[in-house]
Amino acid sequence: MHKRSFLLLFFAVLLLGAQPLVAEPSATQYVGWGSQMLAKKNYADAKKYFNAAVKADGKNAAAYKGLGFSMIGLGDKPAAMPYLKYSVRLNPTDQQLRSYLTAQGVSLPPAPTPAATPVASVANNATTPDSSAPKSSVNPWVLGGTIGTAALLMLFII
Repeated sequence: MHKRSFLLLFFAVLLLGAQPLVAEPSATQYVGWGSQMLAKKNYADAKKYFNAAVKADGKNAAAYKGLGFSMIGLGDKPAAMPYLKYSVRLNPTDQQLRSYLTAQGVSLPPAPTPAATPVASVANNATTPDSSAPKSSVNPWVLGGTIGTAALLMLFII
């Protein structure tokens, strides 16, 4: 009887506490999948992936660019233009997109010229955290449940 209740408790704790550590796809992954769909001319799926990329990272210029071109592929050029313009605003050095928009009659501010960065400025920025660094994909609640499950198992084993 004791062994049976231990097994029931073990599986109950295992099912309730231990969840798989699955990371949510990043904006970069969504952009990659969307780009694959654009290459295959599957514009509806490309639009879904680029929308997910925008949702994951609202400052990802490639996501807005892909979203705009997928909308053009779907035949909705007027709706695509704000996304393309915003992409250029996020990444003003994208010459390919700047050329495309200029050919479409869109006036853009001049592209920034690369400026020499003083060594002191680079040294001062070395200690500031990089906001573009990938964020941790481990959910602390899931990890806590997994650790809690292991602790309960150790209590019953000892």
